Amino acid sequence: VAVGVATALLWPQPAGAQADHVDLFWALTASSVHVGHCVQGTVPEFNANYTVCRVVWPMGAFEYAMGAWVEPWCALSVEPGDGAGVPLRLRWRSVVPGMSCAPGVGVYSWTTGWAQATEGYTFPRDAADPWSRSTVVEIR
Repeated sequence: VAVGVATALLWPQPAGAQADHVDLFWALTASSVHVGHCVQGTVPEFNANYTVCRVVWPMGAFEYAMGAWVEPWCALSVEPGDGAGVPLRLRWRSVVPGMSCAPGVGVYSWTTGWAQATEGYTFPRDAADPWSRSTVVEIR
């Protein structure tokens, strides 16, 4: 099912078709031979909280790296890789005090051999708030 949704989000749309996704970014990964490309769905109540990423080579070949259903209180931040060992990092953190964006709580992800999802903690936006659990996905 996840790969089917990923394919629907990343597959090119015919001319004039209403796109059901928006490009989030292209970014370097840890590799010097491929980059990361991530999109997010745009259909409310269907895929608006779904993000899919793939690794793409210069000749156009690609493989899926990860996908994630994300609760609406989780905000995405991105740290590009450097093409020389530092991976592309996607982090989801809560924008609502007390809500979690941990794996299996606020973020429900799948990964392939190109990515790894782990739990982390993020410093709160307001120092008076507690640290919150987050999800970090690294794409090599």
